[in-house]
Formats: sequence, C-alpha cells, structure tokens
Amino acid sequence: MSLPEPQRLAYLQALEITQYVPRVPIAGALALPEAPKTREPVGQEAAGAADPRETTADAGAATATDRDRSVPAPVVPELVAAGRQATAERQPLVEPAAAPAPKHSGRQVAGDRPRFAVCVLDLPQQCRILLELGSADAVGLSATEHRMLADLVLALRQPDALQQFSGRAFRWPLVNNPRIDQGPGAAREALRAFLAEPAPAGLILLFGQELVQLFDLAPGEVPVPSAELAARCLCLPGLMALQQEVELKPRVWRLIQAALG
Repeated sequence: MSLPEPQRLAYLQALEITQYVPRVPIAGALALPEAPKTREPVGQEAAGAADPRETTADAGAATATDRDRSVPAPVVPELVAAGRQATAERQPLVEPAAAPAPKHSGRQVAGDRPRFAVCVLDLPQQCRILLELGSADAVGLSATEHRMLADLVLALRQPDALQQFSGRAFRWPLVNNPRIDQGPGAAREALRAFLAEPAPAGLILLFGQELVQLFDLAPGEVPVPSAELAARCLCLPGLMALQQEVELKPRVWRLIQAALG
C-alpha cells in the first residue's frame, strides 16, 4: 500500500532518517543540499600533472636504453683475430699421445658370436672331413657342395662313402637366443660334443676359414696337432674358394695325398 507523500515524509522524520533521496522528482519538494567532495587525488593528481613533453622524453630514453641492451655491440675482425692470437700464445697446443698399434697375430680371430654350418663325414681308416658350408643357415649340402664332396671321396677311392656314411650337419648357434652363451668357447665345446668319437686315423681335413679361426689353427702344408679336436688337422680352403679359384685344386689334392701318406 502506497502512502501519500506528506504522510511518508512524516514517517521518515519520526524515524530520524535524514538521508533520503527520492526516486523521482517531487513536485513542490525542497532541494536537498549536495554532499561535499571529500575524494583525495591519487597518482599524478596528488603530485601534480606532469608536463606531457617531459613524459614523452623519458619514455623515449627508456626505449633507447632497452634497445641498446638487446642489440650486441658490433664485432671488429681485427680485435677478434688479436684475441685469438693472444689465446693461442697463452695456451700452447699439446698433441695427444698416439695410441699403440694393435698387435696382429697374422690371422683373423673369430668374432664374438660366430655363425657357421659344418658337414661332418667320416671315412673309415682314412680321415674325418669337416666341411664348412657356404651359408651359416644352410640345413645341408647344396648341389654344388654335394658334387664337389662326391668328387673328393671318389678321389680317395671311397665312391660309396656318401651313401654308406651319411654326413651329419652341425649349425651354430644352436638357437637364436641372446641369453645363451654364443661365443667362440661355447661353439668349440658344442662342436666337440657333436663329434663325440675320435677322428679315424687321427686326421681331420678341415675345409673353411671359420673353423680355422675358431680353433686358432695355422694353415700350412702339413697337418698341425689340435688338442681341442684331439687330432692332426690339415687346414684347407673352403669349397667355394676352390670353385672360384680352379688353380687351388691341384695344390689341395697334393696336400691331402701327402697327409694320408
């Protein structure tokens, strides 16, 4: 319920409410006195308005100072060369001592993880043939290797050796597992266990460079004793080398005949 204006003013006066501002102008009402301005000046108002020209000059000087700090001073080539020369004079160059040259034994040494495949053929009362195959992943003799081995046993007067005494194949590593030792020592031990029985007549015809390196043998004209193989070993070139260099065949055959006596 809205009250008449005189009555509402009377109520306000009785309640001692003096700060009354009407929402809308009241016809015939007295004008209220304006409150004095008590706001204190802050910032530039407190210190006084600064000269705009001075402010612009100060800003320009600050910008120039920042620019001088960010841009490096120009490099003079003569000064740089002189500084390098002085540094070189203060710190004489010391040449490092040359590392001693490794000693070579005259033949290669088998790698840390040798890979090879060998065919084993025993000729009774004559010798044992250890034939290194052309591929380390081969499961048996290739056609070329079978033909050359057949010619060899035919020359040794045992034409039926391949049929009567089937060749055995040995591959290293036995399994492709990096946790298992696959070094030269393990390879020698596994091959000795595979051969098991001693070689016929105590003689081994060893074809291939990998086996020569594995057992640390020295190729030569006569068989050399090997304590690990418990036999005399005649180190000969591999079948692939004999196939590529035909002139080696007569020489190899003479060495085999001399070893068999």
